[in-house]
Amino acid sequence: MTCASCVNSIERHIGGINGVSSIKVDLMTAQATVHHFEHVLPVEGLRVAVEDMGFDASVIASSALPDPNAAAGSGTGAILGEQPVDSWFSVEGMTCGSCVATITSLLSGLPGVVSADVQLLTAQAMVRHSPREIGVREIADALSDAGYQTSPLSADSGSGSKAVDPSAVALKNLEKHRRQAAIRFAWSLVFAIPMLIISMIIDMALPASNHVAQAFRRKVFQSYSVSVICTFFIATAAQITLGTYFYKHAYKSLVRARTANMDVLIALGTTAAYGGSIVSVALQKGAGEQFFETAVFLMAFVLLGRWLESIAKGRTVSAVEALVKMQPDEALLVRSAAKDRADALESISARQIQLGDLLQVNNGMRVPCDGVVTRGQTEIDESLLTGESVPVPKTEGAAVTGGTLNLSQTIHMRATAINESSTLSRIVKLVREAQSSKPQIQEVADRVASRFVPLVVLASLIVFIAWVAAGASGHINPKWLSSKLMGGLGGQPMDDDGMGEQKLMPYSIFALLNAISVLVIACPCALGLAAPTAIMVGTGIAARF
Repeated sequence: MTCASCVNSIERHIGGINGVSSIKVDLMTAQATVHHFEHVLPVEGLRVAVEDMGFDASVIASSALPDPNAAAGSGTGAILGEQPVDSWFSVEGMTCGSCVATITSLLSGLPGVVSADVQLLTAQAMVRHSPREIGVREIADALSDAGYQTSPLSADSGSGSKAVDPSAVALKNLEKHRRQAAIRFAWSLVFAIPMLIISMIIDMALPASNHVAQAFRRKVFQSYSVSVICTFFIATAAQITLGTYFYKHAYKSLVRARTANMDVLIALGTTAAYGGSIVSVALQKGAGEQFFETAVFLMAFVLLGRWLESIAKGRTVSAVEALVKMQPDEALLVRSAAKDRADALESISARQIQLGDLLQVNNGMRVPCDGVVTRGQTEIDESLLTGESVPVPKTEGAAVTGGTLNLSQTIHMRATAINESSTLSRIVKLVREAQSSKPQIQEVADRVASRFVPLVVLASLIVFIAWVAAGASGHINPKWLSSKLMGGLGGQPMDDDGMGEQKLMPYSIFALLNAISVLVIACPCALGLAAPTAIMVGTGIAARF
């Protein structure tokens, strides 16, 4: 996706497919959230539908939505562990369908387990359970006792069929796109720099008496100069290498997605500049106006913009990723011992914490989850939540938040909210929802951008027809038709022999040049990217503070 036009085409096409309830496409993170009926349209069918439009697509996560009737009026139920949650486990030792049936039967018989889905090929199991009745550690222990080594999966591991961290996926994709954009821009410089030297410095800046300028203006093939031949070959190579990227995306947009995006404008503008230059030079036998440099420079500037855009996107998404990493990976579980013995400590994964667990947080450690202090007193750095760096005193009975930093004394705490129900996880969720949301101004911009490209093409045609009509009726000032490349910056057009006889370009070429200008300067991305970029950067900064 390159602009809001792509977003609109995907939302309009996919949203109209039978079985799709709603779709929300996020241009900045290159992700989409689709609510659909699995029995009518499976997730694989959605992926194929998007790829048929000409976009590369892969499934990041797929999960069943909770029953809205069961969840009504229980906004705090999931936080308190009353609503079922989905937990993923890695199960080793399965060899056949019999193992799958055994594990499924074992899981279904555990108290608090609503359903279980065991996958033999990926060696994973998804268990929907009530956290208040049974936790992930107890489920893993039950399977381990049955002879299958089991461990809970984190939010960003496992197969693509489970819930993964969208920030991590977006960051990985953006990094890939950033490298690709950097390579394309580097290749564009290979053509743009020589073109700049020949067309802008030698042809336009150097005086006619300069030996280098004379060498490049020398006719070597019929009536064609060295300068024209060099710029032609550079532009041709750029059209074949760089232009293929834009032609391919323009074809996908027009033929598959049946819409017009920025790539269509770029393809039209560069092709018109390249083709118009060939026609102009051929008709006037090498003495005509040529603008091969326009096609090369346009592609170079667009690729530069996309490279800078990918860098900005990556920095913003990494801010949310840094917020996610504030959550510690491990925790110290306090196991109560006999009266004459000290409590035992066990290091466990933060994903294994269960509601009601007694945890120890040492000095310098981050609080592993939301909870209540049961023993000791300390000072907590809550700048993660409030932005205030002054430590906050905590005594017995005080609430602590996962991800905050213990600064002074060791404390014991009781877990009250874990994993996706914790304050930090809900903050991250709100930031992601804010980034993918569409305010009213963005919806207006998206609608305008979706119609912008056809209007620009129409405007370009009107400009061309108007100037052709003006030229045919003799209403174009002859000074405007002076060839800019034949006399350098001095403004004195020259004839083929450099003696000063004025040469004028045909008014049809002049009209084509003006039409190309309309295509080149019109960019729907400036309109379509403004609102989502502002939202993305703003929420990214908010995530850091």
